[in-house]
Amino acid sequence: MALKEEIQSLNGGLNHFKKELKDRSLVIVGYEPSSAIHQTNQQRIDKLAEEQADLETKIKGLNSKIVDPSQIKVSKKEFLNTFKAAPNKIRAVQQ
Repeated sequence: MALKEEIQSLNGGLNHFKKELKDRSLVIVGYEPSSAIHQTNQQRIDKLAEEQADLETKIKGLNSKIVDPSQIKVSKKEFLNTFKAAPNKIRAVQQ
């Protein structure tokens, strides 16, 4: 569960970076490339692009760690043993 929460948190950060990147990209269009505002925003855009790539890599890595429930295979014997032992475990907890 913590893994999914971390992925959601990283996705939130990624969305924030994408929005700021888009906003700054639209702002610098109105300035001359030699102006200080344009250069400062361009540096921030470059930094945001790097951070975005890092976050996307982290998210992909975490997504690969999540196990798909449909891929979990339990043999018939394991299932029956678990089913057979369940009443004993319930009685042990109740006492």
